[in-house]
Amino acid sequence: ACEGATMKGYLTDVLCMEKDGAVALDGAKMWTEPGKHTVHCLLVPQCVASGFGLLQNTGTDASPNYRLVCKFDSDGNTKAETYARTLGEWDTEVFVAVEAELSNGICKVTSITGTSYVSTAGATEMGMSTGDVGTKDNTSSASKSSTAVLSINLLLVATMTVLAASAF
Repeated sequence: ACEGATMKGYLTDVLCMEKDGAVALDGAKMWTEPGKHTVHCLLVPQCVASGFGLLQNTGTDASPNYRLVCKFDSDGNTKAETYARTLGEWDTEVFVAVEAELSNGICKVTSITGTSYVSTAGATEMGMSTGDVGTKDNTSSASKSSTAVLSINLLLVATMTVLAASAF
């Protein structure tokens, strides 16, 4: 298990991500353009009932392929709904930082906060083989940058390592 890991990605409801072709109720193409998914859609009753999760890009920045990297536990679902209700109904680009412990594909969520977009290219989909997830932290000052690398193994146990990085 991974205590206190921070993962960044798009907040999604499970229903819209698992619909045929991953086209959300609001028409957002979740595999390629999850930033177009509206808060209104996240808060549709059947979407809330389906639970929430975190999307990261398993493809490249040039050819995105967003997939669920974890689903939230029931407490995390409550936190996700509470956070979404603080946003404007028609807001998009719901990109978040999630403090969580990841175990068997479930994020035991400690907190969810809005954050600036960072690339998650190269992420590993929930239930897929071992791979590294690179995220760049653009929230630090211009003179500093850090890269968080999230590795998810077949058991979906995450280990977070923070690396000092030169400017990317």
